[in-house]
Amino acid sequence: MLTIFHAPKMSDRVDALEEHLTAMEASMRQLFVEFCQFMLEEFARLHMAHKEKRRGSLFSKTETLLDDRMTTKKVELLLFNETDPVG
Repeated sequence: MLTIFHAPKMSDRVDALEEHLTAMEASMRQLFVEFCQFMLEEFARLHMAHKEKRRGSLFSKTETLLDDRMTTKKVELLLFNETDPVG
């Protein structure tokens, strides 16, 4: 038996191409939505990390100032009576 090969019609090719492009468009839309969601989450995470870092740096500066005050020693100074004891 002899099989005859028929070339697809141009309209069939166009229909197949349109289906393929429609599927690609849906896939790209989904990827774009996921990408936007990821970026929003990442920016929110970075914003929170920056806020915590700023808050932490404020606390550490305050703690450093308090520590410096507590570690200083009081020194007793002699009254100056217009004569230089060293010179």
